[in-house]
Amino acid sequence: MEINVFVEAIASELKIRLGEDYEVKIKKIEKNNCVNYHGILIRKEDENVAPTIFLDGFYQDYMKGASVEMLAENVLKIYREYAPEGDVDTEFYRSFSSVSDKLSFKLVNIAKNKEQLKDIPYKAFEDLALVPICLVKDKRIGAGSITVKNSHLEFWEISKKELWEQALENANKINRPKIRNVADAIGSLAPEGLYEMSIMVLSNDKQAFGAAVMLNDGVLKELSETLHDDLFIIPSSVHEVLAVPATVCNGDPSFLRLMVKEVNSTVVKDEDVLSDNVYYYDSCLDRLGVYSA
Repeated sequence: MEINVFVEAIASELKIRLGEDYEVKIKKIEKNNCVNYHGILIRKEDENVAPTIFLDGFYQDYMKGASVEMLAENVLKIYREYAPEGDVDTEFYRSFSSVSDKLSFKLVNIAKNKEQLKDIPYKAFEDLALVPICLVKDKRIGAGSITVKNSHLEFWEISKKELWEQALENANKINRPKIRNVADAIGSLAPEGLYEMSIMVLSNDKQAFGAAVMLNDGVLKELSETLHDDLFIIPSSVHEVLAVPATVCNGDPSFLRLMVKEVNSTVVKDEDVLSDNVYYYDSCLDRLGVYSA
C-alpha cells in the first residue's frame, strides 16, 4: 500500500470512530527546504483549533506489519492527549501592538525555499533568509511560532522596515543564545584535547531554529572577544552552528567546506540543512559573510 492510500485508509477509519461531530481532513505539510509530510487534521465541531498529526512514522509501522485499525487507534490516543478543550484565543494576533514584543526570526536557505519565501517579508543574508516569526504560547496547546506573511503586514498596516526593526530588537530576548563548548555538547564522546580547541556550539535555549542566533546583535562579537580570535562559522543545521577559532584552521579552512557538504548529504535531515557554505566573522570589521578565499 502506497503512503497516500494508507493516509486515506487511516482517515476513513478515524471518521468511523469519531462520528459526525468531528471533521477529519488529509493535509500535506510542507516543511523547511520543501520537504513534505503527510498529516491528518482532526477538528471537533465549533472549535477553532485543529491538531495535525503526522502519519509518516505510522506508515513505517504499517510497512513493518502493524494494522490500519491499530494505528488509527494510536492516532486517536495522540489526539485525545493533546487536543485543546474549547477555542484558543487568537485575538492577540489581530493588532501589531499585541504581537510586536513576540516577534523574532529564524534562518533558512533561500534557494531551497524559493516558493515559500514568495509570501514572506524576509531579509536576505548571503545565501540565507531571515524569516520573521511570532512566538505563540497557550497553556493548553503549548509554545510554538507562526511565520509572518506579507498579508500580515497589510492587515497590521505596517511596513517591512517596521516589522524588522522590532524583530531584530527582540532577538536576544526572545531567541536567547545558548553557547557551549563542543566537548560539553558531545559529553563522554568528546576526544581528548577537544576542550583546548575552543570550538563552540551556538543555538538558542529551545534548540529549535537556533542557528539564527549567529545574527543576533553582539553575539559573535562577544564570543570573538572571549576567544581572542576571528571565527569560522559552520552551519551544522537550521538548529545550531559551530564557531571555530580561525587559528585552529591554520589558515586553511578548505576541509571545513568539505566537512559541511559531507555532513549535509549524509547525516543532517533534508529539512534541517541550512547551507553548504562556511562563514567567516572578521572581528576587526565586526562583519560576518560567506568565506570565499
